[in-house]
Order: sequence, then structure tokens, then C-alpha cells
Amino acid sequence: MAKGDIDTLVLGSANTCWRDPIDLPTLLSLLQKREDPGRWIGPVAQLFSDVPLSALKRFAERHQLSRSDLSAYFALYMGQRGDANPEVEAWLDG
Repeated sequence: MAKGDIDTLVLGSANTCWRDPIDLPTLLSLLQKREDPGRWIGPVAQLFSDVPLSALKRFAERHQLSRSDLSAYFALYMGQRGDANPEVEAWLDG
């Protein structure tokens, strides 16, 4: 898979159902700065619920997002929403 392909896959999965899609710089900024997702709550929630774990890992590695950073973001903003992906949650807890 080419470098840009993982971004395309992740953004495509995250933006599937939303009229207001998130772009890569915005998504990375939210995650890196642990900012409230605000109007992008849907796409950000889908990042954690619908993106396959293998793709999420490649995306995180490519953009130097640590598992602990993603776990902290998930705990702050996503954990209470009820959107679940047991495989991703187990990895984040690991």
C-alpha cells in the first residue's frame, strides 16, 4: 500500500456517512492536540469504530501518533459515546 493510500482509506472510512467531512490536517490536529472534535464528532467517532485496526495502526505510525495518545483521546471524547470496536478498544487499552 502506497503512503497516501492509508490516508485515503482512513479518511474514506471516517467520512462515509457525513455531509461535513473532515480533512487530514484537521483530523491530525484534533488528535495531536487532543482537541474536542466539535462538529467533526461523527467522522472522529468513525475513526475509532469503523476503521480496521490494521489501518488505524498504519495511519498512527505514519503520522507519529502513539497508541497512548490515541488512547487518551479516545478516553476523553469517544469512550462514553457507545461507538464500539472491541478490537480497537483492546489495542488502545493494551
